[in-house]
Amino acid sequence: IFMVKDSSYMFVTGPEVVKTVTHEDVTAEELGGAISHTTKSGVADLAFENDVEALLMLRRLYNYLPLNNREKAPVRRSGDPADRMDFSLDTLVPANPNKAQVINMSLGGSGACDNTTKRAIAGANSRGTTVVVAAGNDNDNASQYSPASCPGVIAVAAVGRNGGRASYSNFGNVVALAAPGGDSRAAGNGVLSTLNTGSKGPGKDAYALYQGTSMATPHVAGVAALLYSIKPTITPAEVRTALISTARAFPATCSGCGTGIVDAAAAVAYVQSTIVVEPPPLCPAGFTGYPGELAEKSATVALPSENGFVLAAATTLDGTLAGAAASNLDLYLQRKNGSGWSIVARSDTADTSAESISFAGASGSTYRWAVRATGAAGSYTFCARPQ
Repeated sequence: IFMVKDSSYMFVTGPEVVKTVTHEDVTAEELGGAISHTTKSGVADLAFENDVEALLMLRRLYNYLPLNNREKAPVRRSGDPADRMDFSLDTLVPANPNKAQVINMSLGGSGACDNTTKRAIAGANSRGTTVVVAAGNDNDNASQYSPASCPGVIAVAAVGRNGGRASYSNFGNVVALAAPGGDSRAAGNGVLSTLNTGSKGPGKDAYALYQGTSMATPHVAGVAALLYSIKPTITPAEVRTALISTARAFPATCSGCGTGIVDAAAAVAYVQSTIVVEPPPLCPAGFTGYPGELAEKSATVALPSENGFVLAAATTLDGTLAGAAASNLDLYLQRKNGSGWSIVARSDTADTSAESISFAGASGSTYRWAVRATGAAGSYTFCARPQ
């Protein structure tokens, strides 16, 4: 909707009615003029200073429309770069906590990968997103098609029921691997896909058999998603390696179809084998751990050493002890006293090795911890801070 300032108005009731009912003085422009509808209500799209400007813009708009329903829409070159960034748009949509980790692009067209598409894919890869694309359905070299030829993608060819290249599938060095895409030359040899029976609006849910690399690509994208679920920190490069290195050998001829047919179980096993499970920390953050074992009853060990440690400033000394289930270990804090040691704190709960001490240590004093097997001996983990 185009409006002209001070001459175009849209409102249900005029200024006179408003004044009669609410006793407010408003102008026609304030109530429903061009500025009001372009800056407040959003009803109008553009506001112009005069009729000439409005008509010129209307003519420009019509230049983007075909002259009749038998002609194609005209192509107009835009001076606005496709990859122009407008960071103010980031404030319109809330941050998404579940950002896409896998992008499936069951689409493509002839021609080399343009710079805008290259930058978009590189941006997705840099954010940890794997991009899986269809090789194309022209029985041609996929290097002549986009986005199959773009750097950073996993291009997927299609195989038929016999595991050989489907008659329509593109091929070539840019193809990473293949997946079932169907081949309608044999009855019923397609990929069952979701459909809707409506032709002009929503109808009933249905299924139909389709063929194409657009059907093959989601198989690979789905396996890629499995890999992210197993290892959330996996990178696009690692996903690619896992997929192509575990692909199943082709049972029939599929020249230029990549390394093989996607194998979900093998890819999952491959990624699982690369996951290093870090052992849980012995002690909470800020504590130093001292694991050990007392071999016999009445045995004692001094920690961190027989000589102990000197406090440079007054601070609280915390120590916790955990022992084997059948053991009975006790915990002591000792302070240097001349040539010997005095016990200043103890935790010796009967029939357990779960002990803890918290003691206000004095500046300049020398302390050490001691673990003693009062009852049954066994292994232990002692955690202390600040030492």
